[in-house]
Formats: sequence, structure tokens, C-alpha cells
Amino acid sequence: MNHESVKEYYGETLQGSEDLQTNACCTAGDVPSHLKDVLAKIHDEVMAKYYGCGLIAPDALKGARILDLGSG
Repeated sequence: MNHESVKEYYGETLQGSEDLQTNACCTAGDVPSHLKDVLAKIHDEVMAKYYGCGLIAPDALKGARILDLGSG
């Protein structure tokens, strides 16, 4: 795997979550119900590009700190 193949996969091949060729980014468990309510409010076009990676939504938000290391 090289830069060009990764660029092609994420830039051209992968148009939505149904195009995933691996489940490496899929979470092991189901999303908690309180987060499903929040995710249901996100635009369909945005959700089509959500692949299960990097959902940073802690159980308790009050007083929480989040460090986004920018995976992409």
C-alpha cells in the first residue's frame, strides 16, 4: 500500500460507508442510545462519510477535555 493507493481509495473509491472494504474503523459495540439521538440530527450527507472511526463523545461531557490528534 502506498500514498497513491490510499489517496485513490479515500478520494475516489470510498464514497460512503457502504463502500468500505474493511471493518477496521468499525466500532466493536453499538453506539449508546444517548449518542444515537445526537447522531440522528446530523445531516445524511455527513453521516454517509462516517466510517465508525474517531467518535469522540465521552459518556459525561461536563468537565471533560478532548484532545483531537487529527487522524486525517
